[in-house]
Amino acid sequence: MKSHVEGPATLVGPDVYISDRNKLEEYEGTMYIDAPVINLIRVTGETGTVTITASATGLKSASATVEVVDYIDSSPLPGISELRLNPEGRKPVAINLSQANSVPAPKEMKPFAGEVLFPISR
Repeated sequence: MKSHVEGPATLVGPDVYISDRNKLEEYEGTMYIDAPVINLIRVTGETGTVTITASATGLKSASATVEVVDYIDSSPLPGISELRLNPEGRKPVAINLSQANSVPAPKEMKPFAGEVLFPISR
């Protein structure tokens, strides 16, 4: 499954998802066999139209549109204010590359290249 964003926003999650359905007990991967049901977007602090498109091989793609507008507090409280996001100096969301993809498999058995002989009891 692929996700794509156009407009004043970026994807928080991965833009390409590949199922682990055929990995069969492997220690690396996303650990999902079915697609996650969400992918988040992060607005850039600017107003405008954001279009999110999801597509996958063999399926018709679908899009959703969100209008990003300036926040206006209809009933502000004294002493509390919401400032508009400033796009200057904003950094992308960090992705934890060590999560699930680099967990070493436990070494439970040592390789043995010799011949194994079992005594036969009578």
